[in-house]
Amino acid sequence: MLIKATTELMKNQKHAALFSPQSRPVAIQDTDGRAIFFSISEDGILYLTLKAFGVSQNSKTLTFDIALVLTAEGSDYLYTSLDHAADAWDLGVEWRLQAFDADGLGSTRKVQISNLYIMDIPLKQEDSSHNIFVDVLQDPDNGQQLDRYYIRPSTAPHWKLQVLGINLLAGSVTSCLGKVERERVPGIYTYGRFNNDKAELMFAPRYDAFDPTNKPPIHLFQLPQNSSAIASSIGPEGLTTLFVAAASGLSVYTTNNQKNNAAPKLVVPSSTDVLDNIFAGVTQMAASIVGDQTVVWCVNAQKSLFYVSCLQGSEGDRTAWSVPVPQLAKVDNFGFYINRTLSNNVLFANSSQGLVRLTQDPSTSLWKEYRILLPAPDIGTLREMETFTSHIEVFNDDGAPAIGITLSVRANGLTSVYIDGTQYSLDPQVPVKAVTGSDGTLTVVQQTTILAAVCFEVKTLDGASSLLVDPSGKAMQRLSAAGSGQDLRAVRITDERGNTKPLIPSDVPQQNSDAAASAVQRLLAIRKELPPDGTTQENPISSDPGTLKSFVVDYSAEIHVYSELEVPPEKFGPGRQRSKEAAYLPRFTEGGLDYIKTKLGNLLQWVGDAWQSVTSFAVNMVNGYWYMVVEIAGEVWGAVLNCVAAVSDVVEFVFNKIKVVFEDIISWLGAVLGWNDIVRTHKVIKNIIKQHAAMLASSFDLMEKSISSAFEEAENQISAWAGLTGPQTTVGEASLRGDGIPDSNNPQSHWAVYHTKNGIEGVNIDATVPSEVGDEVKLIVDGLEKILEEEKDNLKEALLRVKNEVASQFTSLSAIQTLKRLAGIVGILIAEAAETAIIGILDIAKLLVQAAVSLLEKPIDIPIISPLYKRFAGEDLSILDLMCLIGAIPATIIYKAMTGNAPFADDTETNALIDSTSFTDIISILQGTGDSKPVPATSNGQPENKQLNPIRAFASIPLDGKVLATLNIASSFDTLIYAFANLEKFGTQETSKNLNMVAVTSYYVHIILHISSYLGTSTIWTKFDQTWTVLAASNALISNLTGLSENPVWIENISPFLESLLHVVWIAPTVGIFVDVAASPKNSDIEAFVSRVVSDLAGTCTFLTSVEYFPEVAPFAAPIICGANVASGAVDLLTGVAYIGSN
Repeated sequence: MLIKATTELMKNQKHAALFSPQSRPVAIQDTDGRAIFFSISEDGILYLTLKAFGVSQNSKTLTFDIALVLTAEGSDYLYTSLDHAADAWDLGVEWRLQAFDADGLGSTRKVQISNLYIMDIPLKQEDSSHNIFVDVLQDPDNGQQLDRYYIRPSTAPHWKLQVLGINLLAGSVTSCLGKVERERVPGIYTYGRFNNDKAELMFAPRYDAFDPTNKPPIHLFQLPQNSSAIASSIGPEGLTTLFVAAASGLSVYTTNNQKNNAAPKLVVPSSTDVLDNIFAGVTQMAASIVGDQTVVWCVNAQKSLFYVSCLQGSEGDRTAWSVPVPQLAKVDNFGFYINRTLSNNVLFANSSQGLVRLTQDPSTSLWKEYRILLPAPDIGTLREMETFTSHIEVFNDDGAPAIGITLSVRANGLTSVYIDGTQYSLDPQVPVKAVTGSDGTLTVVQQTTILAAVCFEVKTLDGASSLLVDPSGKAMQRLSAAGSGQDLRAVRITDERGNTKPLIPSDVPQQNSDAAASAVQRLLAIRKELPPDGTTQENPISSDPGTLKSFVVDYSAEIHVYSELEVPPEKFGPGRQRSKEAAYLPRFTEGGLDYIKTKLGNLLQWVGDAWQSVTSFAVNMVNGYWYMVVEIAGEVWGAVLNCVAAVSDVVEFVFNKIKVVFEDIISWLGAVLGWNDIVRTHKVIKNIIKQHAAMLASSFDLMEKSISSAFEEAENQISAWAGLTGPQTTVGEASLRGDGIPDSNNPQSHWAVYHTKNGIEGVNIDATVPSEVGDEVKLIVDGLEKILEEEKDNLKEALLRVKNEVASQFTSLSAIQTLKRLAGIVGILIAEAAETAIIGILDIAKLLVQAAVSLLEKPIDIPIISPLYKRFAGEDLSILDLMCLIGAIPATIIYKAMTGNAPFADDTETNALIDSTSFTDIISILQGTGDSKPVPATSNGQPENKQLNPIRAFASIPLDGKVLATLNIASSFDTLIYAFANLEKFGTQETSKNLNMVAVTSYYVHIILHISSYLGTSTIWTKFDQTWTVLAASNALISNLTGLSENPVWIENISPFLESLLHVVWIAPTVGIFVDVAASPKNSDIEAFVSRVVSDLAGTCTFLTSVEYFPEVAPFAAPIICGANVASGAVDLLTGVAYIGSN
């Protein structure tokens, strides 16, 4: 089995809405460390006023509790849902109203809740305490005085007043829950101004454990000056550690230091040269102790989010804490947890970019950022995101697409991906299983906000075949072509509408672009020395051991890159060689590696936001390991540069410094759909199909005689198949040849296929298919059913032989071998009864097809594609538009990759094709002089080496060659949808209108490539082919878009029977047309012959899917037919390319 993959850095879309929380998010985890996320969204969920909520999780059992406050008719109501199992979230939530029943106050009191606090405190392995507090305004209509209650969920009265003897005012205090040493019951920490203007901090248990009628004992703590926020976290012994943020830094009250008048210990000073007073004005703070880690996150007055951590149990040791480094800017609120399985940070933050999730990889320490999305409220809603999109193809050993094969997908780091539209979390430990689709492919979409990506491995379950996918590898390869500043300045990037601009802004000095190019090339060289699978470097690089290799980039004025030096480690300090380049090294090397103050991921995350503050950076090799060193305001920070993703991050930073933003990097190194060119190609394809359909409806009266002569010719020709000579390449080998076609496997070429598969069942189609047919049609159907019953024995014998002797082995046979095997089988099918049955199609088509054709242009709404088509084409999308677009996108991309130009220029010749009002006019245009008017090259934003040397000069390709190339490439991709739709339909009792519409229209686009029969010399075989093209289209329309689509006998038996007969006979013109040119065939003749033979073989087998007639074979026939259609499409692609390459 062979696995291949192509990845593009590209914009992709999701049918979803961006989640915009209106409250602080809370995140907990299930037993596998997966996030369970809570927040109040802006869409008025439940259509009530959800005022506040709280969530807490037992750190031992992982059960969790939820409490929320609802407002109705001016009063607040408290609801709780307790003791949820973390892995049973999908069972739903049962809410219990905790009605206000405080002693002596009655249940009729108007309640206005100011604050809600909840903490699940583990007392024993099997027990816990639901510690819930609520602050209520004493008089909602007068003043801000608060009463504090603790809630007893299982004991009445449920609301108990906590009598403190101090004044609590709404808005002047903040609190968190906990349990302190020597207190038997849990309670609440409160920070703020109680009885005077001085800030105070205290702890009070819920009640006096020795005498509940007394006031609870209060612990007053000493406070550091200019404090602003507190947070607590439960440790393994069930006691809480208390943290306080102040201008001086982070202070802690350890579990054994929370007696009355306890003084905190400063453990993380705020003051550094760069991060002066980072803890000053902290407005939000959260802490967690899980496993061996204690982590504290904060948002300060500048809305900068940062964290510090230490080993659990070392909270009071100043030397145990990490250095605080900003991780995200402009943050409004956040929530986090420490993954209990991987011991890494998982963060949710509401920032200027919306709600994002950041996950830190425990191996590389790099952060991965994702947007939080919700189901879309309507078809037109979509979210665009930058992605690494990977198109993965799987082939059997014979070259056939491996349909329905289960694969294992495992990432070498932590990431979230969409596999064929479904979201999965990937990690190194547990692989995800995914099944290939109807074309033997998977699409893996990895959302990104940076150049770095997580590598992943795809392999078969038996491990016999595997492939490592480096999503950023292609972009890095393209980048390597820009070896100089001049190369960078020559690059122009193009947006989706064809607007271009230089990659490097004009105000960036030449010196700076030269320096950036030099730095990037050095970084790419380093990247090649690191593990290619994305894991971290474990062993020192063997080259030049024991020396320091360095290059320095100085941003103090114009940018300079100073050459790599080799300095022995013992000469880090004074006395080493001095030169212009070496003058910058003392900042990075004196003191050895003392500049390693934080994890690589933390440093890169900070630099990603603060790149403008970086005054210089260097990359050093010390003892076989690379180190990144950054200078900010005279202070040096560093981290080990030990994985390829980290290098990609640094490359992005280099470009930021010369005013190249991430979106422009994507336009250059990634791929951008050129919608202007695509829409023109689409309009050409659409009008050809539209005018062919109009001709179809008007040509039936002339066809009955043609059908009779066609059967005569077919019967006369079959005996000659045994002596036929021609191409000997097997179908499987031919299918695989398409791998070398530029951009044929590009995820952008498959963009519309991917989104159609994922969105088709959500489509709204404004088309009403008639549910009834007239008596005349019913009589014809009855006659066809009678023919089928009379001929069933012969049919079954012949078709079973076709399956066993030909179809099941089609990939290992050449087209000639296929025909020779069919010659001895199908003669029995081409009989008088078969001719009568085919005429039955014609008779029904006369009555029904015109109405069916009109449905192809009815508007449809399909997620993602419809709104984007409207944006760029300015029109509503129809089902015909959709299928034409599916083909137009790859046709345009592949044609441009091969010639450097779009297939159709914006000129009078193209407009003539688009505006033609009859199929005859289109044929006349294509049979004209064929002179092309070259369209100016429309760069897709790639570097110069991305544009291949044209396989054929654009101007030398005649118009009919361009059309045939485009139609064949389009057919190849529409065949993928046709195979998908039919595989979905096979074996189902009720098929959806959506699948029927997709099946018939994709089939129509697939067979329209037979237009070539109209362009050559008129022979009996081209006329035969034209007749059968019309009949095949008619049968598809009848079976999917008329009242017969509701007739189970027609759908399950008669229509498949007719399809088999059509394709058996259709082999004759396929062979005849090839024989006429066999003496000196063009490449396009050979490829078209192979494609049509395989397509006819697939069609011949259609009746094998009838469960009534072939109950044992039908389940196996469908995948064979699907595979043959996909293989036929693959050869269509070769045909289209042949028209470009040599015509």
